[in-house]
Amino acid sequence: MRSPGRSVAALAAATLGVGRRMADQGGAGPLREVVVRGGTGHVVVTAVGARALLTLICDEGLDLAALRRESPAVVEELGKVLAADVPH
Repeated sequence: MRSPGRSVAALAAATLGVGRRMADQGGAGPLREVVVRGGTGHVVVTAVGARALLTLICDEGLDLAALRRESPAVVEELGKVLAADVPH
């Protein structure tokens, strides 16, 4: 039996890939995030550098404006942590 975490990770990676292509083909510039809005919540997928994803599974109370204000700093910090983890 597959782990739900692996399924979400695989779907998040595929979603980000499709989102990047859509942004490119639509002339929207570099992709910042993909937001899936469902009947009872949201799933937000954001690239963290070139080798990681941040996937948030949120209920319907998500303050999307606040998330968009705060997430760039969090993503930048996560990128630094990941970069420090890679031997140079």
